Amino acid sequence: MVNIRARNASMVAQYITKDDLDNKDITLLRKHKTQLIVSDGMSVDPFREKIEIEYLPQYYNDIPKLADYLANVFINDDVEYDMLGGKKATITVGKINLKFAPKKEGKRNQTPTDIQEKGTTVIFNRVLKLNKTYPSVEAIKADKILMGELKKTFTKKFEDNLDDWLLSYFEQQEKFFLHKQYAPSKWSPFEYNGSSFTKFFRQFIKEGLQTIDGSRIKTYEQWNPADIWAAYDMSAMKREINEAFKIDRKKAKPLPRVSKLNNLLIQYMNDSRLVGISLKKIEKAGQTHLEFFNITPKSMKISKVVNYKMNDLTFDVQNIAEHTKVTTYIRYGSPKTHEMNINLGDKKKFGNLSFNTQIKDSSAQGGQAPVYSVINLLHTQGTERSFKNDHNNYPHDIVKYGKERTKIEKEYNFVKSKTTGLISWTDFDNYIKDLYMEDLPQIAVSKLMQIDFYYNAFKNYPNDEQFWISLLHLGMKVGKRFAPHAKISD
Repeated sequence: MVNIRARNASMVAQYITKDDLDNKDITLLRKHKTQLIVSDGMSVDPFREKIEIEYLPQYYNDIPKLADYLANVFINDDVEYDMLGGKKATITVGKINLKFAPKKEGKRNQTPTDIQEKGTTVIFNRVLKLNKTYPSVEAIKADKILMGELKKTFTKKFEDNLDDWLLSYFEQQEKFFLHKQYAPSKWSPFEYNGSSFTKFFRQFIKEGLQTIDGSRIKTYEQWNPADIWAAYDMSAMKREINEAFKIDRKKAKPLPRVSKLNNLLIQYMNDSRLVGISLKKIEKAGQTHLEFFNITPKSMKISKVVNYKMNDLTFDVQNIAEHTKVTTYIRYGSPKTHEMNINLGDKKKFGNLSFNTQIKDSSAQGGQAPVYSVINLLHTQGTERSFKNDHNNYPHDIVKYGKERTKIEKEYNFVKSKTTGLISWTDFDNYIKDLYMEDLPQIAVSKLMQIDFYYNAFKNYPNDEQFWISLLHLGMKVGKRFAPHAKISD
């Protein structure tokens, strides 16, 4: 290549965005396993020395492979890449800087969760009616009755998204109905909302259940990650569950234990009469698996993390000292097997922290930990009780910040001593003041809440990996307090 700048628009951008490559190009792409990231979902701004590239987030780990590919195209230029936080990355080719950022969900017509889940019930019920599974995505597309029902489910507004979900639906029905316990002939039709088991259990939770420590379960999501239910005889099952708790409900105190309900569901699952299914979008064909949780003592723990020690955990907290970044990460294992991220959901307003889990090499979110359970775990041991997941407990303006500055300095320096990547207290102090002055108090507060959380955690559980493993279990909905369920994910 004589002039990389002159050829950039026709070379780099074309290879990233177009699918009309010749055989030689495609062979090279396949060699470096970059075809997906090159052909699927990328968009590139018009040519300049710095090119902004949006890509589908699941291809983040393929960016180094793309760099290898470009190095084989531009053999006379240096090619370097840098993987950044927030799934951002850069590849430099000579003087050209390719800046990668994941596509933001808000920029596309994202399919609502209820439509995603209702689509699963549509295809599952079609399998029940035909008493056989679909052997391929193409077979699903060929079933005009099924596709008509799915298009009706997705409505006009989201019909363009249906193709994006067909792989998930194919993998879900295959993994569930081909399991030895779950032949299509066993089940009542799946129902979504209306008289569904999910709605039944939402009402059941409202009537009152408590954990072994006496805390009340307030919502279905705090107890069970299942999105849909398969039942052998739904009406009979509901009657049995209500009958089992008839005496317990008549007592004023105490509330019935959730363990009794869980044990009843475990028996139903073991008898292949009932199963709640947690559904996750599938991105990788042929890598989907069906897992069972909270049925046996072994399935009440995540086997990959149960023996981790403190040196197997990485605390990525430097975003506390980065301008508007609000997410910190706890990574489990080397190489990483699981991750928990702690963040503020909406950076435009004051809010509380959420605790979310992610499984490595999977498109699936592991789940969100119930906040009250996180607080209970955090304060079960030790004496520090300052963390409250309530932004109103933290300074909303610079004057109030000044009054709490001494306490915050102590906490910040302690967290800094237990982690890496944080700047000096003086620099951090000035940085937080700037956030207040820039009319970004909600960002400042989210950072102060994170400092307080980590301070409580490191103080109450010094060098105690079991706390962090238990925290992950809460996010994954694994343990005695959570419902037995099956999860279909890649």
